[in-house]
Amino acid sequence: MRTSTLRTAEDVASSRPVELGIGYATVWRNLRTQAPRKMEDMEPYKFPLPPTDQDFEALVERLSRDRHPDATVQRFGRNGQAQHGVDVLITRADGTSDGYQCKHVKSLGENEVSSESLKATAFPGGISRFIIYTTAPRDTSDQLAARKATKTHPFLVIVSSWDDIAVDLMNNLGASQRYMAELPLHDITAVYVRQLSIVFDRPAFTHPAGAEWSHQMQLDAIRDVEEFLATGQLNTRDARFVLRSLPASSVPGTRSHIAPIRKCVRDLRHAVTPAARAEKVGDYVAIPHLRAAIEVARIALMRAVTSALIAHQIDVIDFDGSSATTGPVQ
Repeated sequence: MRTSTLRTAEDVASSRPVELGIGYATVWRNLRTQAPRKMEDMEPYKFPLPPTDQDFEALVERLSRDRHPDATVQRFGRNGQAQHGVDVLITRADGTSDGYQCKHVKSLGENEVSSESLKATAFPGGISRFIIYTTAPRDTSDQLAARKATKTHPFLVIVSSWDDIAVDLMNNLGASQRYMAELPLHDITAVYVRQLSIVFDRPAFTHPAGAEWSHQMQLDAIRDVEEFLATGQLNTRDARFVLRSLPASSVPGTRSHIAPIRKCVRDLRHAVTPAARAEKVGDYVAIPHLRAAIEVARIALMRAVTSALIAHQIDVIDFDGSSATTGPVQ
Protein backbone atom coordinates (compact mmCIF):
# COMPACT_ATOMS: atom_id res chain seq x y z
CA MET A 1 0.00 0.00 0.00
CA ARG A 2 1.39 3.38 -0.91
CA THR A 3 1.78 6.04 1.73
CA SER A 4 1.63 9.79 1.31
CA THR A 5 4.54 12.20 1.58
CA LEU A 6 4.27 14.69 4.45
CA ARG A 7 5.10 18.30 3.71
CA THR A 8 5.14 21.24 6.11
CA ALA A 9 3.43 24.54 5.35
CA GLU A 10 6.89 26.03 4.75
CA ASP A 11 7.63 23.31 2.18
CA VAL A 12 4.42 24.10 0.35
CA ALA A 13 5.00 27.85 0.45
CA SER A 14 8.51 27.51 -0.98
CA SER A 15 7.74 24.89 -3.61
CA ARG A 16 8.03 25.65 -7.32
CA PRO A 17 6.28 24.03 -10.27
CA VAL A 18 8.22 21.15 -11.79
CA GLU A 19 8.85 21.99 -15.43
CA LEU A 20 8.02 18.89 -17.45
CA GLY A 21 7.08 20.56 -20.72
CA ILE A 22 3.62 21.57 -21.87
CA GLY A 23 1.60 18.55 -22.87
CA TYR A 24 3.73 16.02 -21.01
CA ALA A 25 1.92 12.91 -19.76
CA THR A 26 1.84 13.26 -15.98
CA VAL A 27 0.50 11.93 -12.70
CA TRP A 28 -0.13 13.54 -9.32
CA ARG A 29 2.16 13.08 -6.40
CA ASN A 30 0.18 11.88 -3.41
CA LEU A 31 0.86 14.72 -0.96
CA ARG A 32 -0.78 14.83 2.47
CA THR A 33 -1.24 18.57 2.77
CA GLN A 34 -4.07 21.01 3.20
CA ALA A 35 -2.54 23.26 0.55
CA PRO A 36 -4.26 23.48 -2.85
CA ARG A 37 -3.02 20.93 -5.36
CA LYS A 38 -0.52 22.39 -7.82
CA MET A 39 -1.37 20.81 -11.16
CA GLU A 40 2.13 21.62 -12.41
CA ASP A 41 3.69 19.60 -9.58
CA MET A 42 3.53 16.23 -11.31
CA GLU A 43 5.53 13.16 -12.22
CA PRO A 44 5.73 11.54 -15.66
CA TYR A 45 3.23 8.92 -16.71
CA LYS A 46 4.54 6.38 -19.23
CA PHE A 47 2.56 4.52 -21.85
CA PRO A 48 3.34 0.80 -22.04
CA LEU A 49 6.00 -0.07 -24.60
CA PRO A 50 5.03 -1.52 -28.00
CA PRO A 51 5.22 -5.33 -27.89
CA THR A 52 7.45 -5.75 -30.99
CA ASP A 53 9.89 -3.94 -33.29
CA GLN A 54 7.22 -3.83 -36.01
CA ASP A 55 4.69 -2.28 -33.62
CA PHE A 56 7.22 0.39 -32.69
CA GLU A 57 7.97 1.23 -36.34
CA ALA A 58 4.24 1.46 -37.05
CA LEU A 59 3.80 3.86 -34.13
CA VAL A 60 6.66 6.09 -35.29
CA GLU A 61 5.26 6.11 -38.83
CA ARG A 62 1.77 7.03 -37.58
CA LEU A 63 3.02 9.84 -35.37
CA SER A 64 5.18 11.11 -38.23
CA ARG A 65 2.18 11.29 -40.58
CA ASP A 66 0.29 13.34 -38.01
CA ARG A 67 3.26 15.60 -37.36
CA HIS A 68 4.05 16.17 -41.06
CA PRO A 69 0.65 16.27 -42.85
CA ASP A 70 2.12 17.99 -45.92
CA ALA A 71 5.04 15.59 -46.36
CA THR A 72 5.30 12.09 -47.77
CA VAL A 73 5.84 9.56 -44.99
CA GLN A 74 6.72 5.97 -45.82
CA ARG A 75 8.57 2.95 -44.50
CA PHE A 76 11.91 2.57 -46.22
CA GLY A 77 12.82 -0.91 -47.44
CA ARG A 78 12.41 -4.06 -45.39
CA ASN A 79 14.49 -6.43 -43.31
CA GLY A 80 17.39 -7.87 -45.29
CA GLN A 81 17.72 -4.86 -47.61
CA ALA A 82 20.27 -2.05 -47.39
CA GLN A 83 18.36 0.68 -45.54
CA HIS A 84 21.33 2.88 -44.63
CA GLY A 85 20.02 3.19 -41.09
CA VAL A 86 16.61 4.52 -42.20
CA ASP A 87 13.34 2.77 -41.26
CA VAL A 88 10.95 5.66 -41.94
CA LEU A 89 11.55 8.31 -44.61
CA ILE A 90 10.02 11.82 -44.54
CA THR A 91 10.10 13.68 -47.87
CA ARG A 92 8.92 17.30 -48.00
CA ALA A 93 7.55 19.24 -50.96
CA ASP A 94 10.85 21.13 -51.34
CA GLY A 95 12.68 17.82 -51.84
CA THR A 96 14.46 17.70 -48.47
CA SER A 97 14.21 14.52 -46.42
CA ASP A 98 14.57 13.23 -42.88
CA GLY A 99 15.50 9.67 -42.00
CA TYR A 100 14.16 7.95 -38.88
CA GLN A 101 15.72 4.88 -37.29
CA CYS A 102 13.58 2.87 -34.83
CA LYS A 103 15.33 1.08 -31.97
CA HIS A 104 13.16 -1.14 -29.76
CA VAL A 105 15.75 -1.53 -27.01
CA LYS A 106 16.12 -1.04 -23.26
CA SER A 107 19.19 1.16 -23.68
CA LEU A 108 20.94 2.82 -26.59
CA GLY A 109 24.49 4.03 -25.90
CA GLU A 110 27.08 6.14 -27.68
CA ASN A 111 28.34 3.32 -29.91
CA GLU A 112 24.85 2.62 -31.26
CA VAL A 113 24.21 6.30 -31.96
CA SER A 114 27.57 6.60 -33.74
CA SER A 115 27.10 3.41 -35.77
CA GLU A 116 23.55 4.17 -36.94
CA SER A 117 24.31 7.78 -37.85
CA LEU A 118 27.37 6.66 -39.82
CA LYS A 119 25.17 4.32 -41.89
CA ALA A 120 22.88 7.25 -42.72
CA THR A 121 25.74 9.18 -44.36
CA ALA A 122 25.44 6.76 -47.29
CA PHE A 123 21.70 7.37 -47.78
CA PRO A 124 21.04 8.05 -51.49
CA GLY A 125 20.30 11.72 -52.10
CA GLY A 126 21.21 12.66 -48.54
CA ILE A 127 19.03 13.69 -45.61
CA SER A 128 18.66 16.86 -43.55
CA ARG A 129 18.04 15.21 -40.20
CA PHE A 130 18.61 11.76 -38.80
CA ILE A 131 16.44 10.93 -35.79
CA ILE A 132 16.88 7.76 -33.76
CA TYR A 133 13.58 6.90 -32.08
CA THR A 134 14.02 4.50 -29.20
CA THR A 135 11.98 2.77 -26.51
CA ALA A 136 14.87 3.42 -24.13
CA PRO A 137 14.40 6.14 -21.49
CA ARG A 138 15.89 9.59 -21.99
CA ASP A 139 19.63 9.53 -21.34
CA THR A 140 22.12 12.40 -21.43
CA SER A 141 24.85 10.14 -22.84
CA ASP A 142 22.67 9.34 -25.86
CA GLN A 143 21.83 13.01 -26.36
CA LEU A 144 25.47 14.05 -26.12
CA ALA A 145 26.43 11.27 -28.55
CA ALA A 146 23.92 12.72 -31.02
CA ARG A 147 25.48 16.19 -30.65
CA LYS A 148 28.90 14.68 -31.23
CA ALA A 149 27.73 12.86 -34.36
CA THR A 150 26.16 16.05 -35.72
CA LYS A 151 29.60 17.69 -35.77
CA THR A 152 31.03 15.00 -38.04
CA HIS A 153 28.07 14.34 -40.40
CA PRO A 154 26.31 16.54 -42.99
CA PHE A 155 22.99 16.33 -41.12
CA LEU A 156 21.53 16.96 -37.69
CA VAL A 157 21.44 13.88 -35.44
CA ILE A 158 18.77 13.63 -32.73
CA VAL A 159 17.84 10.90 -30.25
CA SER A 160 14.15 10.78 -29.35
CA SER A 161 13.48 8.61 -26.29
CA TRP A 162 10.29 6.89 -25.14
CA ASP A 163 9.79 9.87 -22.81
CA ASP A 164 9.71 12.15 -25.87
CA ILE A 165 7.41 9.81 -27.78
CA ALA A 166 5.00 9.88 -24.83
CA VAL A 167 4.75 13.65 -25.34
CA ASP A 168 3.65 13.09 -28.93
CA LEU A 169 1.11 10.48 -27.86
CA MET A 170 -0.34 12.73 -25.19
CA ASN A 171 -0.58 15.66 -27.61
CA ASN A 172 -2.44 13.51 -30.13
CA LEU A 173 -5.68 12.06 -28.76
CA GLY A 174 -6.43 10.05 -31.90
CA ALA A 175 -2.97 8.48 -31.99
CA SER A 176 -2.91 7.72 -28.27
CA GLN A 177 -6.33 6.06 -28.34
CA ARG A 178 -5.45 4.02 -31.45
CA TYR A 179 -2.23 2.94 -29.77
CA MET A 180 -4.05 1.91 -26.61
CA ALA A 181 -6.72 0.04 -28.58
CA GLU A 182 -4.09 -1.97 -30.48
CA LEU A 183 -2.40 -3.28 -27.34
CA PRO A 184 -3.18 -6.88 -26.34
CA LEU A 185 -6.51 -6.98 -24.47
CA HIS A 186 -4.89 -7.84 -21.14
CA ASP A 187 -2.52 -4.88 -21.48
CA ILE A 188 -5.36 -2.45 -22.29
CA THR A 189 -7.27 -3.44 -19.16
CA ALA A 190 -4.20 -3.37 -16.90
CA VAL A 191 -3.11 0.04 -18.21
CA TYR A 192 -6.58 1.50 -17.79
CA VAL A 193 -6.97 0.28 -14.21
CA ARG A 194 -3.53 1.69 -13.35
CA GLN A 195 -4.74 4.99 -14.76
CA LEU A 196 -7.78 4.79 -12.50
CA SER A 197 -5.43 4.62 -9.53
CA ILE A 198 -3.84 7.86 -10.78
CA VAL A 199 -7.18 9.56 -11.37
CA PHE A 200 -8.50 8.93 -7.85
CA ASP A 201 -5.24 9.46 -5.95
CA ARG A 202 -5.84 13.11 -5.05
CA PRO A 203 -7.15 14.95 -1.95
CA ALA A 204 -10.69 15.39 -3.31
CA PHE A 205 -11.08 11.61 -2.96
CA THR A 206 -8.40 10.41 -0.54
CA HIS A 207 -8.98 12.97 2.22
CA PRO A 208 -12.00 14.14 4.23
CA ALA A 209 -14.21 16.96 2.95
CA GLY A 210 -12.28 20.21 3.08
CA ALA A 211 -8.91 18.78 1.97
CA GLU A 212 -9.31 20.84 -1.20
CA TRP A 213 -9.24 24.61 -0.73
CA SER A 214 -12.98 24.73 -1.41
CA HIS A 215 -15.94 22.48 -2.13
CA GLN A 216 -16.08 24.06 -5.57
CA MET A 217 -12.59 22.74 -6.22
CA GLN A 218 -13.71 19.33 -4.99
CA LEU A 219 -16.67 19.54 -7.36
CA ASP A 220 -14.32 20.47 -10.22
CA ALA A 221 -12.21 17.40 -9.43
CA ILE A 222 -15.32 15.19 -9.55
CA ARG A 223 -16.28 16.62 -12.94
CA ASP A 224 -12.73 16.00 -14.19
CA VAL A 225 -13.11 12.33 -13.26
CA GLU A 226 -16.53 12.08 -14.91
CA GLU A 227 -14.96 13.44 -18.09
CA PHE A 228 -12.17 10.86 -17.87
CA LEU A 229 -14.62 7.99 -17.49
CA ALA A 230 -16.69 9.27 -20.44
CA THR A 231 -13.94 10.32 -22.86
CA GLY A 232 -10.61 8.94 -21.65
CA GLN A 233 -9.22 12.47 -21.15
CA LEU A 234 -8.25 13.93 -17.81
CA ASN A 235 -7.52 17.65 -17.88
CA THR A 236 -6.05 20.05 -15.36
CA ARG A 237 -7.99 23.08 -14.22
CA ASP A 238 -6.04 25.26 -16.65
CA ALA A 239 -7.22 22.99 -19.50
CA ARG A 240 -3.90 21.14 -19.87
CA PHE A 241 -4.25 17.38 -19.89
CA VAL A 242 -2.93 14.85 -17.39
CA LEU A 243 -3.90 11.57 -19.02
CA ARG A 244 -5.05 10.26 -22.37
CA SER A 245 -6.78 6.91 -22.38
CA LEU A 246 -9.80 5.12 -23.78
CA PRO A 247 -13.38 5.83 -22.70
CA ALA A 248 -14.38 3.42 -19.94
CA SER A 249 -16.98 1.84 -22.22
CA SER A 250 -14.20 0.78 -24.64
CA VAL A 251 -12.05 -1.04 -22.09
CA PRO A 252 -12.65 -4.82 -21.95
CA GLY A 253 -13.04 -6.61 -18.64
CA THR A 254 -13.88 -3.58 -16.48
CA ARG A 255 -17.65 -3.11 -16.82
CA SER A 256 -18.53 -4.82 -13.53
CA HIS A 257 -16.23 -2.46 -11.64
CA ILE A 258 -16.71 0.75 -13.65
CA ALA A 259 -20.51 0.75 -13.22
CA PRO A 260 -20.40 1.05 -9.40
CA ILE A 261 -17.56 3.58 -9.63
CA ARG A 262 -19.65 5.75 -11.97
CA LYS A 263 -22.60 5.54 -9.57
CA CYS A 264 -20.43 6.46 -6.59
CA VAL A 265 -18.94 9.42 -8.48
CA ARG A 266 -22.46 10.68 -9.22
CA ASP A 267 -23.46 10.22 -5.58
CA LEU A 268 -20.41 12.20 -4.44
CA ARG A 269 -21.19 14.98 -6.92
CA HIS A 270 -24.76 15.17 -5.61
CA ALA A 271 -23.42 15.37 -2.03
CA VAL A 272 -20.79 18.03 -2.76
CA THR A 273 -22.97 20.29 -4.94
CA PRO A 274 -25.06 21.73 -2.04
CA ALA A 275 -21.88 22.47 -0.07
CA ALA A 276 -20.37 24.27 -3.07
CA ARG A 277 -23.55 26.32 -3.44
CA ALA A 278 -23.58 27.20 0.27
CA GLU A 279 -19.94 28.20 0.02
CA LYS A 280 -20.69 30.46 -2.94
CA VAL A 281 -23.37 32.42 -1.07
CA GLY A 282 -21.42 32.48 2.19
CA ASP A 283 -23.71 30.13 4.12
CA TYR A 284 -20.92 28.58 6.17
CA VAL A 285 -23.33 27.45 8.88
CA ALA A 286 -24.85 24.86 6.54
CA ILE A 287 -21.58 23.36 5.33
CA PRO A 288 -20.65 21.30 8.44
CA HIS A 289 -24.05 19.62 8.32
CA LEU A 290 -23.47 18.63 4.68
CA ARG A 291 -20.04 17.14 5.19
CA ALA A 292 -21.29 13.93 6.80
CA ALA A 293 -23.08 12.99 3.57
CA ILE A 294 -20.01 13.96 1.55
CA GLU A 295 -17.85 11.67 3.68
CA VAL A 296 -20.20 8.70 3.27
CA ALA A 297 -20.21 9.19 -0.52
CA ARG A 298 -16.43 9.74 -0.70
CA ILE A 299 -15.59 6.61 1.30
CA ALA A 300 -18.07 4.53 -0.71
CA LEU A 301 -16.41 5.74 -3.92
CA MET A 302 -12.91 4.94 -2.74
CA ARG A 303 -13.97 1.48 -1.62
CA ALA A 304 -15.44 0.88 -5.10
CA VAL A 305 -12.14 2.02 -6.63
CA THR A 306 -10.23 -0.22 -4.21
CA SER A 307 -12.34 -3.17 -5.30
CA ALA A 308 -11.41 -2.56 -8.95
CA LEU A 309 -7.71 -2.21 -8.15
CA ILE A 310 -7.63 -5.40 -6.08
CA ALA A 311 -9.48 -7.34 -8.79
CA HIS A 312 -6.76 -6.39 -11.30
CA GLN A 313 -3.86 -6.79 -8.85
CA ILE A 314 -2.99 -3.09 -8.81
CA ASP A 315 -1.65 -1.43 -5.64
CA VAL A 316 -4.53 0.14 -3.73
CA ILE A 317 -4.71 3.83 -2.82
CA ASP A 318 -4.13 4.84 0.79
CA PHE A 319 -7.14 6.98 1.73
CA ASP A 320 -8.60 8.39 4.91
CA GLY A 321 -11.54 6.24 5.90
CA SER A 322 -10.23 3.02 4.31
CA SER A 323 -11.07 1.18 7.54
CA ALA A 324 -14.49 2.79 7.96
CA THR A 325 -17.45 0.44 8.26
CA THR A 326 -19.29 1.54 5.14
CA GLY A 327 -19.57 -2.00 3.86
CA PRO A 328 -17.09 -4.65 2.78
CA VAL A 329 -14.78 -4.24 -0.16
CA GLN A 330 -15.97 -6.69 -2.77
